[in-house]
Amino acid sequence: VKNTSLLENSDYANYVASLGYLKSNDLINAETYINKAIGMNNQNLNYKKLKAEILSQGKKPQNALKMVEYIKAQRLYSTDFTRKVNSLEQFVLYKSKKNYSEKMYHLGYYYYCENELAKSVRTLQGAFTSKKKFNKDVYSLLARVYFDTNDFEKAQDNAQKALKIDGNNSQALLVLGDLSFRTKDYKTALKFYKNAQNNDIESSVKIAKTYEQLGKEKKALEIYDRLLKTYNNCYEAYYKIALHDKSKEIAYLKKAIAINLNFKDAWIDLGRCAIESQNFKDAKKYLAIANYIDENDFRYYYYQGVLAKKQGQDSAYYFKKSLSLNPDYEPAKEELKIWNKIFWL
Repeated sequence: VKNTSLLENSDYANYVASLGYLKSNDLINAETYINKAIGMNNQNLNYKKLKAEILSQGKKPQNALKMVEYIKAQRLYSTDFTRKVNSLEQFVLYKSKKNYSEKMYHLGYYYYCENELAKSVRTLQGAFTSKKKFNKDVYSLLARVYFDTNDFEKAQDNAQKALKIDGNNSQALLVLGDLSFRTKDYKTALKFYKNAQNNDIESSVKIAKTYEQLGKEKKALEIYDRLLKTYNNCYEAYYKIALHDKSKEIAYLKKAIAINLNFKDAWIDLGRCAIESQNFKDAKKYLAIANYIDENDFRYYYYQGVLAKKQGQDSAYYFKKSLSLNPDYEPAKEELKIWNKIFWL
């Protein structure tokens, strides 16, 4: 703040100053500096998100909603940024609502967006009212949270309660579809997904994945192709097309990661591509990132084994580890057969 010449020329410096004041609970100065940052760079959505956060902490938190609505109307590329905006929206609604049940619903939704699932459940359990129309939203969100915490019985119970009130509740239908998909009842899953379909990314991707499991790959690819023509942030569609079109493979895998940095499948397949092109340095890097995201992925260990084999190193440990995580993974089985033959020779 003392470096006035820097603040005169740098929108980012004003953003940092605003962020510092917000963390210090000085909302007046926080708003002053973020307004300067936005005035210098009106296109930066991070700046507008910070202003919405500042307004949400003020006496009129509802004023932040217009800023959030503006951000959501833009073309958002990052899944992480989208999650943060959705989280902020729910927090603003929580601060703005006067009715206790509505406040608890939006606070529970906020915790869900922040992946604080235990807090979300506890909060949502206090959100029920005598109004059935409102309760359907609480039930359907609880169903989703319970599914994500692997409490599948409660997920089904709450989804069915939501559907008793509103037979077209899309979130409840998607949860029931997920429950059927999990038990490999793909025909039933497809039925639920189609009934829930809003022509959005989530339901469309679930339908495409179910078609894949039913052996209808062409239908699935048509959906993924349509999604890429409609949306710019469907990382799963980029990934699936990459696996079926060698000419787009590397570019689309990288696009998937650019949208969702935590999408381990794309990192693993980038590692596979690097191994295939003998680029072992990059292969190690991509696979290390996948392992950081999920250290128990069987494909990670398989490709680590392939990489070790290519470099003349002991690969048996990796193939055995891959099979311990997924006993039905055929590529690892085949590699171990080859290794055993060489070992006994």
